[in-house]
Amino acid sequence: MDVSQGEMRDFNVSNKATEEEQEDPEGGSKHRFMMNAKKTFENASLLLRRKIPCTGHLMTPRRLWIQTVPTQECDVVLMFPPGAQDFTLMWLLSRLRAGTPGLVVHVRHHASSDSYGFYLTAPFSVLTKAAEEVHLPKTLKSDYGGGLKEFVQQEATYFEGVENESGFFSTQERQWLVLHLLQTLRAGSADQLGGLRLIEGQAIVPKCLSAGIISQVFPLHDMPALENLQKNWVRAFFQKQPLDAICEYFGVKITMYFAWLGHYTAALIVPAVVGFIFWVR
Repeated sequence: MDVSQGEMRDFNVSNKATEEEQEDPEGGSKHRFMMNAKKTFENASLLLRRKIPCTGHLMTPRRLWIQTVPTQECDVVLMFPPGAQDFTLMWLLSRLRAGTPGLVVHVRHHASSDSYGFYLTAPFSVLTKAAEEVHLPKTLKSDYGGGLKEFVQQEATYFEGVENESGFFSTQERQWLVLHLLQTLRAGSADQLGGLRLIEGQAIVPKCLSAGIISQVFPLHDMPALENLQKNWVRAFFQKQPLDAICEYFGVKITMYFAWLGHYTAALIVPAVVGFIFWVR
């Protein structure tokens, strides 16, 4: 029977350990204990090395979350899954800048999750062009009849508040317009991303979302407006709901929902009081 060198070496070590145990039983027990402890620590170390990369975002120190600074000048975030290839990021970045001129893209790496994100916004001139494409209704000045009218760049001076570039579009409108710019990014005849097949004229971002190349696309909160709502709405228990502010931030559907909840809660006050009186009696 053939015996390999590794088996012979293990056999010699085993015999040597047995001889040491016979000479010193207490020393043999210590040797076995040390070997078992070493093996246990090695297995634990291997397990930690495998698990920590998967749960690193859960182990981020709390002080890092407390000291975070809200992102400025960003309307929509485009996130990639962990481990996204540099080629994919560079290709999509070049297509965003070439296919949507004027779109501002900031690339950031999140160390806790090992993922990249594109932080997107657009200057006022690009937003006005997108507003005309989507026929966004805006309020006319009283000199021109007032009311709502679809925005037109050539008639921009007719609209109320157009002089204030930072406040002419609401947060919701800015995010909608930037998302529209993303949707207009189309594939060319020679565009191909790895194994993903892109048809000419196909929307790139929705296709990448369905294929898992892009993990998610979402808007960012406007922290000052959110804090104002928290102060005047969430924590103001005995005040009327600021429906106009809610509509401006969350939209008409959310506003109608909370308006109905407020009406329904107020309508239940009388039955609740009557029922409490009967219950006490």
